[in-house]
Amino acid sequence: AFAPLFIAWLGFGISSKVALAAFIATFPIVVSTAAGLYASSENERMLFKSIGASRMQTLIRLKLPNGLPYFFTGLKIAAVGVMAGAITGEFLGGGKGFGALIRVSASQLNTPRVFSLIIYLSFLGLSLYLIVVWVQNTFVFWNKSNKPGGIG
Repeated sequence: AFAPLFIAWLGFGISSKVALAAFIATFPIVVSTAAGLYASSENERMLFKSIGASRMQTLIRLKLPNGLPYFFTGLKIAAVGVMAGAITGEFLGGGKGFGALIRVSASQLNTPRVFSLIIYLSFLGLSLYLIVVWVQNTFVFWNKSNKPGGIG
């Protein structure tokens, strides 16, 4: 719904596509991170309070480590959403990218090319997702819910 507005505000160039992709990626990251910062249990917060930890110490030593898996969950959702946003922006706003190529191929009834582009973009989105999973497994090694496949 916001794609036409970004195109009207920023023109048909790359800036509207980047802005749309960033806009789509922002919300899952922000919501997941906010949920993660409040995911620590009442017992954990009371323990930090009882040992006299400051708000900054509680944030750094309790809330951030507990919130990182949630942040990466939002990042995984955003990695796929960025692809959808960029392609939608190209599809609606023209240009020389994959969205425009899909639109032109579909208008020419070149179904094999449309399917091949969809498959290629699916692999690209999956690759972005797997990169985020790899980064999560590298930096959030203490999280027990980290599965090798990235689910969880």
